[in-house]
Amino acid sequence: LFGLSSRQHRRIWLLLTALTQPAIILIDHGHFQYNTTSLGLALWSFHFMTLDVNPFLRESDNPAARNTSFLGPVIGSIFFSLALNFKQMELYHAPAVFAYLLGRCFRKKRGRLSSENSANNVDQQPSHIIAAVSRFISLGVTVILTFAILWVPFAITIQPPQDLLSFDIKVIYQI
Repeated sequence: LFGLSSRQHRRIWLLLTALTQPAIILIDHGHFQYNTTSLGLALWSFHFMTLDVNPFLRESDNPAARNTSFLGPVIGSIFFSLALNFKQMELYHAPAVFAYLLGRCFRKKRGRLSSENSANNVDQQPSHIIAAVSRFISLGVTVILTFAILWVPFAITIQPPQDLLSFDIKVIYQI
């Protein structure tokens, strides 16, 4: 299939088989539930959240910047916010996602806790806390901005009905 390896060819066929499963097409799309869209966004978020490297840098670009990036969880939080806004079914996954991302914020880099560097680790404790808090704040800002971008157009266009207020006053005072 257009110069793809046998592994890539097999992966494409597995994907097409999963996407064209009759149960998904008839039940999910037939009843207009679109659960697969929400689950797909959630799967993309899980993929990016579990990345330890910057997904946009190649291995040859800058190995230090590629391995110390927190961009994967930030992108994952965007996708999870999109999934949550698409269908509230993703609230079932939200506690686990929150706990995982909180752990990623406060996780120390691998190889830092060796016995040779134990004296250096005490000195690096404040910088680790500052880095963890900045990661946590970056996730919070990302989620708030994603929700704001999605909900501000609705908040601007919705006008409270004026007749409802006058109806309440009429009922209370029996005008």
